[in-house]
Amino acid sequence: MNRLALLVIMLAACKGGDKDKDSKGKSSGKGGCETKATKVADLVTTKTVGMLAPFSALSIGMSREEVAKLCPNFFAKDMEKKSNFSVNEIVGKFGEHYAQARFEFLADKLVLIAYSLPPEIGAALATAWGAPKVSGGAKPANAWFDDTKHIRAMLGPDDYDGRRQLEIDSYMPLDAFIEHETTRIAWKPEDVLGKMPADLLTKFPQYKKAREVSAAVKAQTDEMMKDLNKEVEAMGIDTKRNANMPEFELPPAPYNDGLDTQVMLHTNDDGSVRSYGLWFHTHSISPDIGWPTQSAEIVKLMDEKWGPHKTVKETLGDEKVWADPKRGLRATTRVDKPEDLNLELSRYFPLATFIGGPGEVWGFEKPERPIIGATVEEITTAYKEYAPKVAKDGSTVTIYLPPTDYDGSTARTSILMFVRKGGKIGDYRFNLPYRSYPAAKAEYEAALLTKLGKPGKEKYGSTPYGKKTKVRFSDITHALDVIVGED
Repeated sequence: MNRLALLVIMLAACKGGDKDKDSKGKSSGKGGCETKATKVADLVTTKTVGMLAPFSALSIGMSREEVAKLCPNFFAKDMEKKSNFSVNEIVGKFGEHYAQARFEFLADKLVLIAYSLPPEIGAALATAWGAPKVSGGAKPANAWFDDTKHIRAMLGPDDYDGRRQLEIDSYMPLDAFIEHETTRIAWKPEDVLGKMPADLLTKFPQYKKAREVSAAVKAQTDEMMKDLNKEVEAMGIDTKRNANMPEFELPPAPYNDGLDTQVMLHTNDDGSVRSYGLWFHTHSISPDIGWPTQSAEIVKLMDEKWGPHKTVKETLGDEKVWADPKRGLRATTRVDKPEDLNLELSRYFPLATFIGGPGEVWGFEKPERPIIGATVEEITTAYKEYAPKVAKDGSTVTIYLPPTDYDGSTARTSILMFVRKGGKIGDYRFNLPYRSYPAAKAEYEAALLTKLGKPGKEKYGSTPYGKKTKVRFSDITHALDVIVGED
């Protein structure tokens, strides 16, 4: 939730509420959710995180109709029935302070209750629920969690008038995003990577973004971007490629600012999902707070679940990289701001699998149809999942594999094959980078020794391995260049 927007809504509710009260200051609603409490502490009726009075009977996930039965005073005014909407009302008064509340609905389901309460609410919650988690920022916020019911309460710092904003909604524990199982969150890499976004919409309708940008806003954005898009398109980039791609969001992580964990899809040229990012963002502009502990906890959990990360040096800064060779999955993050972390997930070709066991045939080759000696037709058939591309003159064929261990998630490992006499592949070449992780050079040397035995003597800058392979470590490209072919 954008807390600046929440503050504006609450202020509007306060002004509207003043008009709707009678001469004694009572709400003009038709009964239901109002409190007669005279002390703020009396609103807190539970020993763990839960709804405050007068909403003890409400729960996150209730339908509009269920909420309206219990709190008709929130629905007394005529308004257009929408799937996504909010309603607010004054529900009590403590001295000079009014207690206000707002219900937010998405897809006709209650997803959040927001309160605006006197400053005493902080001490009352701490007494009932225990010491809170404390955010960063000059004026820290507080948070409480019920890990069994997955309910959280986020209490903002004092507003300009001393009141504090309390939001109660649901969340998912961090390990639910990282675990392999789909019990709590069905969206997992094996179910997403390589799929078409439209198919994901059919498979995961529950994760379709609830708030869509209106046509008017989209038109304004297109107008603002018109000149820039022309410049980008002049470079050969299709700016409309993802224009109609569906958007997705997962449940919020514990400290996420808002009602979701945003998903960012990145696609291949054929439109399939190459990788996707999960945005664990906790920073709120107003009030200016954040929860850096969440980023640290994600890194710790990833180390526990995926194994210790490696740090690689990329153009934009150091990245933490986790690899799961059994599943052929990789996760990366670059923590620019401790309060916000983006976790990128993609497929990769594990180095051990790519190189393969001892022998002249490499691990990425098909045992039933090795590359050397194959015809172009045999390559395009046997390696079709790697999108073989035949040169116009028929002299080369290229296949594109996922990146290996130390290549970027947007990269591809290209195997360039040369068609020789008789229309058959006579040799091919590829490279394995080590610029971002210099220690990879030693890994490559050890892998070559295991696969092909001791190297021969260097000649013309290349070192022979086995009967068919020549390699060169380039200090210019910072990559291992490999050529495989008949003598």
